[in-house]
Amino acid sequence: MLKSRLNRIAMRNKAIKYGLIGFGIILLMLLIFFVVRVIGFYNAIHTDSQDTENSNREVKEKMDYTLLILGYGGGTHDGANLTDTIMVANINLKKKHVVLVSIPRDVWVNVPTKSAPFHSKINAIYQMALFPKNYPDVDSSYYSDKNPSGLIKKIIFDITGMKIDAYVSVDFQGFIKAIDTLGGIDVQVQKTFTDYEYPLEGKETDLCEHDEEFKAIEPILNNEMSLEDQTKLFEEKPELKAFFTNIEDNPPIAFPCRYEELHFEQGIA
Repeated sequence: MLKSRLNRIAMRNKAIKYGLIGFGIILLMLLIFFVVRVIGFYNAIHTDSQDTENSNREVKEKMDYTLLILGYGGGTHDGANLTDTIMVANINLKKKHVVLVSIPRDVWVNVPTKSAPFHSKINAIYQMALFPKNYPDVDSSYYSDKNPSGLIKKIIFDITGMKIDAYVSVDFQGFIKAIDTLGGIDVQVQKTFTDYEYPLEGKETDLCEHDEEFKAIEPILNNEMSLEDQTKLFEEKPELKAFFTNIEDNPPIAFPCRYEELHFEQGIA
């Protein structure tokens, strides 16, 4: 039973890994398309303006851009705004050359603060700027409500030495829209697998008609019940002990309505 569950978890993690890679690649394609269009428009206006001011002045066009791509899950689950996909793309328009660097989400970085030194995983940096009230000690001089990317740009510069010219952040809903815009994509499934515990968005806190049972053990979950009272409760109602155990060790059994089963056959999907 345990081995089977571990196998399912391993297969799901592998699927998530490939999903994040695909997520990042599609983000990069869309960002490059968007930025190239904007750059072309900007250069045209910039050139016209310079020609008007001084027709004899040679205009040196910017041909090298560094772009930041951020991908996060979104929704209402824990860590919804953590940027688990972080990529830096350097685009040289003259050479028509793109260099892509993927930054691991668990990279430990120094966060500028108003007081004591503070470190965090890099995937939490963008979230800090989105919700500054939750991080009052973070130095807000690097970002604003209109520019939440300032802090992550600063961190990227600190660890790579690359100055970011533009950025894009997309959640999974934006990812879905991007796929639809492309008319869908083919995915090569290397091995047939079934995910029996795929979480449903919006169901993260659904009690699945176990309201009374959850209310009875909620004090235990919140560490508000003594061990003596807990033992007495479980002796009187063993079904609550089973429910509590499942919440701790096997949430899909405790709350089945929060999950669905997904199956993929080997081949093109």
